Amino acid sequence: VLEIKCPYNGRDGTVRELATSPSSCIILQRGELRLRTDHAYYYQVQLQMLLCKKNYCDVVVWTTKDFVTLRVYKEPNMCKSMAERCQVYFERVVLPELCFNYWTNKASVDASEEEVQDTATSSDLLYCMCHKPESGKMIRCDSGSCKFKWFHFECVNLQRAPRAKKWYCVECKKLLNKV
Repeated sequence: VLEIKCPYNGRDGTVRELATSPSSCIILQRGELRLRTDHAYYYQVQLQMLLCKKNYCDVVVWTTKDFVTLRVYKEPNMCKSMAERCQVYFERVVLPELCFNYWTNKASVDASEEEVQDTATSSDLLYCMCHKPESGKMIRCDSGSCKFKWFHFECVNLQRAPRAKKWYCVECKKLLNKV
């Protein structure tokens, strides 16, 4: 993988001068230039290596005065952690939006302070223990074996989304506690 960066904040200096800036993507460690492991570019190239199934990425940092090529190696533990976080993000943000326009509807509901009207037809999918179609705010059970998957806030006595990273319906909670 090859990633080329032309940082605007260091465009007129040398790469070593750029490394002294606290917001820089590179750092000088023991006389050697390295990509900062706490910078967004580091996460970007780790994800690129994971997706491309490569073990290293050459990062070129270019200024108007010079450039440097830095070899960054894949960190399997970091990639695993990122993949897990991406999975959670997909399940909690992307999927609800794709399936139910959850965030789009939420924004319009918040703006107009109205609840989404129940416009069920016979072809609508049914959710929740109430066996009704999508309406209002909904939450997904994080159990892979949940028979309903999605629940209306009203049916599970929720006013707002819980702060916990994972949420389980009453039935799935019972099953988890038995294990």
